[in-house]
Amino acid sequence: MDFDNVVASLDTQIKHITKKNKGYIWTSNILSMANILLSSSIPILISMAEKNVNLLLMVSIFSALITLVQTFKSTFGLNNKIQNTAMAIAYLKKEKLLFETKTTPYDQDEEENMHMLAQNIASRTDDILDSLKEQ
Repeated sequence: MDFDNVVASLDTQIKHITKKNKGYIWTSNILSMANILLSSSIPILISMAEKNVNLLLMVSIFSALITLVQTFKSTFGLNNKIQNTAMAIAYLKKEKLLFETKTTPYDQDEEENMHMLAQNIASRTDDILDSLKEQ
């Protein structure tokens, strides 16, 4: 594997993780907006329930939906996934920059630099997998 292929591979991984990160952020934002919408409508519905008792059923449904949204976010660990993917992106971009500019620790010959890059990324991957096991 040559220098250009290594950089292209890193770019591919960065794009893939960035896409996942954006998906997690989008999902989290949609769920947060739904939570805000449902939460803010409850006081309005309660105030209108004097005239229409059936609105209390809507309040109960909205409360249950709020609980489901919060449970979904915490069960699937969206905030942790957003944070972990953002850290992985930053790490890969840093390693790519150091590798491309032949900055320490990548100031050896090309083959040694590729081995060092593979070793550093593999080591970091092990750390990430260990932290995921703890969650």
